[in-house]
Amino acid sequence: MESLLAALASCMAADVVDILRKGRQELTGLSVRASGTRHDDPPRRFTAIALDFDLTGRGLDRAKAERAAELSRSTYCSVWNSMATDIDLQVTLVLREA
Repeated sequence: MESLLAALASCMAADVVDILRKGRQELTGLSVRASGTRHDDPPRRFTAIALDFDLTGRGLDRAKAERAAELSRSTYCSVWNSMATDIDLQVTLVLREA
């Protein structure tokens, strides 16, 4: 299950980086913390996942970062789009000046 969280975090992070770079954002660093809540009974699948992105760069635009995360979630991240549709996914973004 930890591998699934890591795959989701990696997939969305790669998308966010790619989208921000295409949007001419000067991203210098990114880290993601992932956590999940699982159902008590077998098969103990995820019921909720939280991804906390910490983005560092010069003059990062919050609206562009939020759009990048949303595009990853809605369109590009094949890991997320392969998971059950009833999982609650919460994404938070922290932007830091480099």
